[in-house]
Amino acid sequence: MQKLALDDGLLLSIQQPARYIGGEINSVVKDPDSVAVRFAMCFPDVYEIGMSHLGMQILYSMFNRREDVYCERVFSPWTDLDRVMREQNIPLFTLESQRPVRECDFLGITIQYEMCYANILQVLDLSGIPLRAEDRTEEDPLVIGGGPCSYNPEPIAPFFDMFYIGEGEVVYDRLIDLYKEYKAAGKSRREFLKAAANVPGIYVPQFYRPEYNEDGTLASFSPVCEGIPEKVQRQVVTDMDEVRYIDSPLVPFIKVTQDRACIELMRGCIRGCRFCQAGMIYRPLREHSVEYLKRYAEMMLDITGSEEISLSSLSSSDYSRLNEFLSWLIDLTSVKKVNISLPSLRIDEFSLDVMSKIQDVKKSSLTFAPEAGTQRLRDVINKGLTEEDIMTGALSAFRDRGGPDGYSGALRAGRGNVLRRDPEVGACGKSPDICQFQLLRAEALHALPVGADVPAGGICGTGQTGEGPLPGAAELEEPALSVPRRRHHDPGGRVCPGRPPGGGRHRDRIPEGRAL
Repeated sequence: MQKLALDDGLLLSIQQPARYIGGEINSVVKDPDSVAVRFAMCFPDVYEIGMSHLGMQILYSMFNRREDVYCERVFSPWTDLDRVMREQNIPLFTLESQRPVRECDFLGITIQYEMCYANILQVLDLSGIPLRAEDRTEEDPLVIGGGPCSYNPEPIAPFFDMFYIGEGEVVYDRLIDLYKEYKAAGKSRREFLKAAANVPGIYVPQFYRPEYNEDGTLASFSPVCEGIPEKVQRQVVTDMDEVRYIDSPLVPFIKVTQDRACIELMRGCIRGCRFCQAGMIYRPLREHSVEYLKRYAEMMLDITGSEEISLSSLSSSDYSRLNEFLSWLIDLTSVKKVNISLPSLRIDEFSLDVMSKIQDVKKSSLTFAPEAGTQRLRDVINKGLTEEDIMTGALSAFRDRGGPDGYSGALRAGRGNVLRRDPEVGACGKSPDICQFQLLRAEALHALPVGADVPAGGICGTGQTGEGPLPGAAELEEPALSVPRRRHHDPGGRVCPGRPPGGGRHRDRIPEGRAL
């Protein structure tokens, strides 16, 4: 049995000790000393969130198919363990081998959202790895970043040796083979990084020099030495059925945020909503075949014993063979008494027949996202929904479910200079929509997430409201506009995600200043 990094007394003194012991069903066990490359894959957030991330499970399975690679998981420890690790000088460790992260060859960090920037530095600090790439030695792991936030890596570039730009299934094998070659030849860290910079999709910040204008915008960006490509090409899987899915999904011992089996229908989206970063960076639209989905859906339910299966995509209703696959899946899940979750259906495409069928096994909640409170704002963000679409879809859902229980609607308001003021209704676009949701007795929430000014989004660069009260938000407090449940976003929390990602290396002090 694997010796744990934390003793029993310490585990009993912290919250959720199962976060740190590993050994979950389907976790991979190898001898760390017998493999050529050890890859620590880190989700820089708490275990329950990281274990809900589909991409991490896909890459974990992909790496561990190779006999010469051992991919192990790392998560940010919760505050109680963080404090103890610092007091007792316990280095951050991987779950599988329970050994220090610093012993690995690579530390791969998936960067899914801007609020985890400070956690990245927490992970590096607890691992005993110098925060800045320029301070690392031959004894330190190579720190590689990936995920949506790597599409503008400059604000956090000084903390990474390299970034993988694009989808991980494409060139990671090539990068690992290159590392094995250079490691066997006894070549230096810098020599490997220079060679890695020529692998498509790999960006090595130290070999590029950005220049900025006085207003902080990028003036130029160029390589600093010969043999380095001027541009880094995003890597995209062209045929979704050619890449393998998860062989044996991990089954946690504790309940995680998304506690269900998950099948990826497709990548990309045809809609082009202007506030959606994912809709831009995951283009073009690529679908799995129905045969592929059937094979993996049945396998995942058999292996995990999950009581729910989710169909993952940016817009599930745009999958061209959804009805065919759903008919088959409904037959399968009816026998197994498994619920089907369709989290990304558009109101205008919402089929009453499909909804009634998937509710037969187990009734679940419904969420519609009009995103803006007036038609003008929806047109600005290219949402492609009319007021008639929204109300017709909501009414159909209510009738089928015998009432509005479990229904919620999310409205977006106050986005930068583009969305800040609607002449029809005032600053927040409080809309006829909110009023009509109330008439339907919906459990509508008037969420006011001011979208962060992230790169690659269609309205990036439009600005963002500050940390004070959202202009016009008080209007939504009027008794006549009360809703059964409303949720406000913390002003500081809504601003922080928008500050670092839109800038360059001159902003690297922001995440460093917030860490630790």
